[in-house]
Amino acid sequence: MIIVNCETAHEKVHCFEKEIILNGPPSQLRGHITLSNTVAEFMLVQELPMKQYGKEMPLQAGLSLNMPLSPGENRRQSLCMTLPANTAPGTYRQKVEVGGEEKNLTMIVQETLEIELIPENLLFVGIAPGMSHTKEVLLVNKGNVPFSVPVLRHNMSLDMDLVCRNLSKALKETPDGDSKATLDAFFKGLKTDMTDWIEVRIKEAGTVVAPGESVVLHITFILPKDIHPNREYEGDLRILDQLLSYMLIPGPKNDVVKKTTQV
Repeated sequence: MIIVNCETAHEKVHCFEKEIILNGPPSQLRGHITLSNTVAEFMLVQELPMKQYGKEMPLQAGLSLNMPLSPGENRRQSLCMTLPANTAPGTYRQKVEVGGEEKNLTMIVQETLEIELIPENLLFVGIAPGMSHTKEVLLVNKGNVPFSVPVLRHNMSLDMDLVCRNLSKALKETPDGDSKATLDAFFKGLKTDMTDWIEVRIKEAGTVVAPGESVVLHITFILPKDIHPNREYEGDLRILDQLLSYMLIPGPKNDVVKKTTQV
């Protein structure tokens, strides 16, 4: 068996494409290549050598394939290449040596928005009307485009027992078989128990985060005036394409009177 790699035998393989094109985000550039075994022996094409050409970018030693070819066989195979996550969007060109000639390799890198929030879940201990909680959350730009930290103003929190409590109450307090009365009582209870919006402030709103960079967000949650101090609440705060989940639980009784906590 002939082993084709960057050092040997790549001249014995024929490539049908005039230009090899890969397209996608940096982590998953995809395309196709069609090769032919021009000799009378079995062949394993592990990789083809690459040369720098045109717009500068990180250069890989070879184009990985791991394609088996029988004598005289033609085969079309999918290609997948991974570049550094912060590779800027644009078109990059290199050369691939195959069949005794150089083929153009064009890589079209698309814009990718990817962020990470650390942690993804927050816990606030202490509930009282007007109380505020501040948390620090690390935001990491794992994509290849810069973005601005969004401005957030309000978020809806949900009493974790809201539905069950009011449905049970409506079923007990209305006549059997009177579905309209039951639904009316159920929705009335939901409306009564639902709280107003939680006010949200991000100190770093508007800050530009470049690819590969991080920023610590100071996020303040100000509880509404109609929140119940003895219930539990949960919610999700959307930051770009990610959700930051949080839970509010009552603190010890002597903490309920406090209006502000700093974490």
